[in-house]
Amino acid sequence: MSRYKSKVNRYLLQLQRGDKKKFDVLYNVTANHLGVVAKRYVYNEADVDDVLIDAYMRIYNSISAFDAHKDGYNWMCKIVQNAAFTANAALRKKQAHETFLADTANVLYDDDQRLDAVLQGMCFSQAMRETDKTDKQIFYLRFYENASEREIAHQVDMSAANVHKRLKKIEKVIKIFWQNGKQKR
Repeated sequence: MSRYKSKVNRYLLQLQRGDKKKFDVLYNVTANHLGVVAKRYVYNEADVDDVLIDAYMRIYNSISAFDAHKDGYNWMCKIVQNAAFTANAALRKKQAHETFLADTANVLYDDDQRLDAVLQGMCFSQAMRETDKTDKQIFYLRFYENASEREIAHQVDMSAANVHKRLKKIEKVIKIFWQNGKQKR
């Protein structure tokens, strides 16, 4: 049990009963403490303010789930922790996207010849035109959204094995275009 339980529970209960003015008071009482909690869990300290905003929105939107018999401060800390985990996942996704773009640039600029890079880029673009709508969606989800094959399968309503096969086919088509400048089937 935290030392803030009674004070925080009082504000949360008033907020739960409809006194929206107590949200500002709750924020003023807890923001510094929850900022420390957020710093503990986020990968990037610059995300702390965003995590707190997200956490307070979650608290506000889920106030009906608050149980006044439990420690409200601990409940809020758990929400901050979950918001930090969400921010960390977004950061990992962004980093994976940036890594993909950097790797793509490395493939395009391995030999430092700009003309070859432009031609390879054109081949990549042509290769993607040769795929159907579902393959384009699978490619986007995998390489731009960093979704797992299982997540993609759920979104496009097919088996994970089928998604895996399609990804291999897409990679093969792109590789053929990059190597030969035209599609070979």
